[in-house]
Amino acid sequence: MLAQATEQDVVAEIKRFIVDLHPDFDREITLSSSFEAIGLDSLSQVDLLGAIEQIFEIQVPDSEISKIAKVKDLVGLIVGLSSQV
Repeated sequence: MLAQATEQDVVAEIKRFIVDLHPDFDREITLSSSFEAIGLDSLSQVDLLGAIEQIFEIQVPDSEISKIAKVKDLVGLIVGLSSQV
């Protein structure tokens, strides 16, 4: 879909995913937000990662998945990977 993701693109997609999953979600999502604090369990985090991979047409290496704890971790990884496409 996107040749190169920007930070704003990734954050927007994360917010869209969370609102789709939890329509009554009304808290602010910032780069420092942890996925646990947002309310995503491990299965939801895997679903989010899969959705983000499809949207931005990238593949997150398995070795990087365990390093994703906060929104900024995922944003940085996706922006970096999309710039390599």
